[in-house]
Amino acid sequence: MTGSTPSRLVASPARAAQDRLRSLGLPLLLEPSVRARALLDRTAALLVGLAVACVGYALLARASARFTAAELADEVAVGVDDPRLPALAVGFAVLLAAPLVVWLAVLVVRRLPRPARPVVSVVGMLGIVLAPRVFVTDPTPPWPVRVLIPVAVLAATYAGLGTMLAWAGRRAVRELGRLGPMVSRVLPVLMLAVLFVFFNAEMWQIADRLSMARTWAAVGVLAALCVVLVAVNARDEVRTVVREHEREGDEPVPPLRRAERLNVLAVSILVTLMQVVIFSALVFCFLVAFGMLAIPDGTVQQWVGRPPARFDGWPGRLPASRTLVQVSLFLAAFSALNFAAGSSADRAYRRAFVDPALEDVREGLRVRRAYRRRGSARGA
Repeated sequence: MTGSTPSRLVASPARAAQDRLRSLGLPLLLEPSVRARALLDRTAALLVGLAVACVGYALLARASARFTAAELADEVAVGVDDPRLPALAVGFAVLLAAPLVVWLAVLVVRRLPRPARPVVSVVGMLGIVLAPRVFVTDPTPPWPVRVLIPVAVLAATYAGLGTMLAWAGRRAVRELGRLGPMVSRVLPVLMLAVLFVFFNAEMWQIADRLSMARTWAAVGVLAALCVVLVAVNARDEVRTVVREHEREGDEPVPPLRRAERLNVLAVSILVTLMQVVIFSALVFCFLVAFGMLAIPDGTVQQWVGRPPARFDGWPGRLPASRTLVQVSLFLAAFSALNFAAGSSADRAYRRAFVDPALEDVREGLRVRRAYRRRGSARGA
């Protein structure tokens, strides 16, 4: 008993450091051996859920093949007593049950003995590869894709992608709580320019002549510029933080590996991009709702020379026209780019929203320093 106590006392701070780095979205600051430890245990629940999703997708694909393209596009009515509908409903139900299965599997795996957890992971892998073939003669996705799914899950978990996604989800919820102060600082001045363009006939004429594919391409260009702008600003800030960290303390600090630098940079970029996405989504929803209220179809027809374009299929039943959605997408993307550019120069905004994220990075680097020193001391 006395021989095991010191090892527990030494291991406990190391485990706390590992958990803290993961909670800060910095899993790549851990050593590769630590990230590879218990890899099957950590992927068991997700693999089981993906097996259920593959079965549901195969059932849904088989049921959808029985309908014509016109029926799937809702151009031809399908009766509620159609004998093909139950199979379609079963496929949807199994596919939608996959997230619930993941949640239940997490609860079950936590209560299993440690040697039994890898067995659940292996069962999930076999389910992804073999289960769709049991229910469907020629399943979709094909077997090479189903073989690659478990490999991709294991690789992503080893690379810390799951930890980063969990951190991003928690951070997004936190940023939603800051939505009021963020909007009150940025939205009033920006909306003056946005609304001026929104009521401009030339903007509606441009949007009306574009297909949705070209609209998304234009929005993608603006989004790419936004990402580049945020990345350049974050890179400079992260370099400053890393230099400060390397000058701290009397003992030398192990230099950051390339993967660690990328992880620190990704955290800084994602925090700002989350705020940009939330802000642009808010602007888009506001413009769609305001356009439906303030700009009738008759006014749009006078501007563009014809009735506003509608979506095909069931989206055409929505009260918002396709032209209104396209204009709102353009202006929301422009607002996102303006928001990203303004946030890099607004000191008050940076103190309120960017500096807390950089402080998390500094804390992660301090935890890494202590974690590596403890590991070096134990090795010595």
